[in-house]
Amino acid sequence: MFELKAGQPERWLHPYGKEPLSDEQIDRILMLPQFAHIDGNAFPDLISLRDIIRYDARIETYQKGDIVTLLGDYGSSAFFILAGSVRVFIDKDTDPAEKLRRPHPKQSLYSALAQLWRNDKEPEVRHPVQDERNQSALQVHHRHSGEVARAYLTDIEETLNKAKTVPLGENQMFGEISALARTPRTATIVAETTLLLVEMRWQGLRELRLRNRQFRDNLDQLYRERSLLNYLQRSPYFDHLDDSVLQQITLETRFETYGSFEWNGIFRKIQGRSYQVSPAKRKELIEAEPEIVKEGGPITGLIIVRQGFARISKALDAGHLTVDYLTADEVFGLEELQEQYRTGQPAIAKNTLRAIGYVDVLHIPLELALTHIVPFLTEGKLRKGVSVFSPQTGSIQESSSIQESRSIQESSHSHQDSVHQNSPNWAEHQAQMNFLVDNRIINGTAAMFINTDRCVNCDECVSACATNHNGNPRFIRHGLSHDHWSIANACMHCVDPVCLIGCPTGAINRNAQSGHIIIEDTLCIGCGTCAASCPYGNIRMVEVRTPEGELMRHAQSHKPVSKATKCDMCIGSPAGPACEQACPHDALRRVNMKHRSTIPSLDEGESRKRWTRRITLSSLVIFILMVYSQIEASLSEALISEQLLSGWFLVSTIGLLTLLSVRKKLSVLPLMKRSLWMQAHIYIGLLSIGVFGFHTQWRLPTGMLDTLIWCGFIFTTISGIAGLFLSRYFPKRLRVGKNQSAERLLFERIRFLRAELEKEFHDASIKLINNVASRAYLDLYQTDLIPYFSSTRNFWCHIFNIRYPIQRHYKKLELLNLYLDEENYQDLEHIRRLIEKKDNLDFQYALQKLLKSWPLLHIPLAFMMLVLPVIHVVVVYAFSKGAV
Repeated sequence: MFELKAGQPERWLHPYGKEPLSDEQIDRILMLPQFAHIDGNAFPDLISLRDIIRYDARIETYQKGDIVTLLGDYGSSAFFILAGSVRVFIDKDTDPAEKLRRPHPKQSLYSALAQLWRNDKEPEVRHPVQDERNQSALQVHHRHSGEVARAYLTDIEETLNKAKTVPLGENQMFGEISALARTPRTATIVAETTLLLVEMRWQGLRELRLRNRQFRDNLDQLYRERSLLNYLQRSPYFDHLDDSVLQQITLETRFETYGSFEWNGIFRKIQGRSYQVSPAKRKELIEAEPEIVKEGGPITGLIIVRQGFARISKALDAGHLTVDYLTADEVFGLEELQEQYRTGQPAIAKNTLRAIGYVDVLHIPLELALTHIVPFLTEGKLRKGVSVFSPQTGSIQESSSIQESRSIQESSHSHQDSVHQNSPNWAEHQAQMNFLVDNRIINGTAAMFINTDRCVNCDECVSACATNHNGNPRFIRHGLSHDHWSIANACMHCVDPVCLIGCPTGAINRNAQSGHIIIEDTLCIGCGTCAASCPYGNIRMVEVRTPEGELMRHAQSHKPVSKATKCDMCIGSPAGPACEQACPHDALRRVNMKHRSTIPSLDEGESRKRWTRRITLSSLVIFILMVYSQIEASLSEALISEQLLSGWFLVSTIGLLTLLSVRKKLSVLPLMKRSLWMQAHIYIGLLSIGVFGFHTQWRLPTGMLDTLIWCGFIFTTISGIAGLFLSRYFPKRLRVGKNQSAERLLFERIRFLRAELEKEFHDASIKLINNVASRAYLDLYQTDLIPYFSSTRNFWCHIFNIRYPIQRHYKKLELLNLYLDEENYQDLEHIRRLIEKKDNLDFQYALQKLLKSWPLLHIPLAFMMLVLPVIHVVVVYAFSKGAV
């Protein structure tokens, strides 16, 4: 058993291999050319060269045809060939990964629609039919090399003959750039013969790079030759430079790494069990982030974030003010360098730059930046603070940080009060920015934001997701929350997907076309590595079943077969993400956190845009009704009955309005977002009210059929307006009402929470009864509190915000103080808190129940109004012979 000494890395408690390497194995590795010239005396005794190899490396055996790395996989290790050879696929067209991970075929409209009746009734069903994408010579199977399951190619000779490859033999190294830069593997590499590899995890590589100049220079030279020059050539900051100057910048650029590659483990410890960083843990979180540049310190060059994230913060009192954040290809220090170029004064950092988790940066030396970059910056290439280079477009884009960030930067030497004066929404923005950065939401390219002021808990998003995934939803409508925004437990398709590291078969990978993280179900062996690695809890392991509903079991162990599942952004669906398509109230959005202007919690203009849209559409409805009222006379002169026109308009619009209920089931089809249909439903409904008035000439009906139609229309209208009011008012009340909960409770969980609360209440009451001689509490317990805790109470009182029933309970508890000793006051206070919790559960239940129930009135009335007007049309034409 290894005993960790003070100063030694904790990771050595868990050697990279099953066992630490032996001295004989270490001696063999030290004979490799990459290690032969490393001076072991340059390493401290506690972190010696031999110990780095012993605990951070392992020797692996691969059989012929085994896949060592797969194009697009994320790896955290480098490889050194001890014996045997590998082949590197250099042409993407013939790379096995391209065949194995060919684009998911787009579903046809019919196949998407057919999911409504073809989906399996049992949960998590897997059919034994083999994935057609693996029906080729490039099949992937799993076999055991030692105790490790590996993917391999069945016909290695034929595959190599058809593909463009280059060989690598003994003593050669590969995979180091992906391991250190945390970038996807750039090629598929397979064992050409029986292969013996030394695999070293990135921490060991970093130790060697830090402590041995020759090793570091070799790695840096490889990066310069293979990646850096190409990167600089594509950057608009350097597009005016000739090759000789670019070569000079390439040679003098420093590569720096900050933070921990295994940041997800450290982050999970700070999170705790809640998956959310509490305010009390915020200081600990920030102090764990290494400083790259310190506020008030000198700017020594231009910093480009190559991989990872960085926090821009400012010291404020005893804390830290988060100003903004940087992601890959964003730069820090341009404003200060421009000021130095203009004034000649040394550049001083206005903010602190900290590594969030793990970050790689390129450091362009000060003199080179002032000579070759800053003088040539134009307004299109520079904005205050942060600029973004997009390698996809090859252009610089303004990083859309909001006005508060700029105000804070411009007020760098001002007191907090002045910041407040410059930005009235400063406090709100600051809290939101802290929430997004502290909880690492900024890692997402498709984070699910839910506006709880608009969400009515209808679960249409969950239902649509389930429809698109064979009846199984791939997210939970529940998660982190701040103010009126909730970040649901749905895969965020991270920029830095730590879940990919460690997958033994490459089943979880980033789709090359969409950039989304997907799981190839046929490759998943259910090891759970990805689920354990995800710091957001967005990957779930499920036990899969046969079409008959029986659990699938392993042939040898007979244990249930598990698979990893998560959101895949409905890849292949013609409509895109069903959750976003299905939301009728525009409460759910998938957001790329790199595009700050699209982050709804930071979009100050969102509410203003919504009100502008409402006013515009309402004005349009009024305008149409005014025009219609003015042309009535013209219609009469043209011998056209205005009632005929308005009648057919009403019949048409009533049919159109009912299509919303049909659209509810069709989230699998590209029919525009349901929220747009809902808006059309609302405003066409309002227009119909006015047209109905013109049609009836604002008079009460006389006949029975007319009365039925008139009453049906009125009640349908009232129920619709009431539902609109409830859907706009109740969600906000659930968040800010007097009985507000710390979180929006899922309606389905309330009965379970109530049962747990009832048990806790009975236990506390029995304890109090046993300790009190008087029967006062026993009487209250039997007559009032047992009925109160046994079921939902005061439903309509909660709806209309009447507080009398709960206040009555509180007053009775206060009277009990006369009969209790001081030592029992705490028990009675506990009972009071339980009553308050129960009241909150009842409040949540009442409002959510009404939100879910009002359509049960509105929808039947709406369908009745679809039938009655048709009968009305038939009667009119039957008795008037189509009179006009």
